[in-house]
Amino acid sequence: MKLSECVAAFERGEIVQWEGKPGVWADKLDNSWDSRYNYRLKPKLLEYWANVYRLDSVHFHLTREAAIQYASHEAVRIAVHMVEAPNETK
Repeated sequence: MKLSECVAAFERGEIVQWEGKPGVWADKLDNSWDSRYNYRLKPKLLEYWANVYRLDSVHFHLTREAAIQYASHEAVRIAVHMVEAPNETK
């Protein structure tokens, strides 16, 4: 992501991170910038709901309501809320 895009995102109130050490990202707290560092938007968490069935079968849904609506009577667990952190090295 270009530095100018990160500055604009920061000014819009989005969370921008900077890479102080290779692979170590921290939230940007001030409006000072240095082109020697890498910047990125803070990755969003992946969030979904799952219905769990026997035999290790899981069906994923984007909303809780969808998980409930599409669950069959064979579900062992319905609308399990899952949050997955993204790979921080990307």
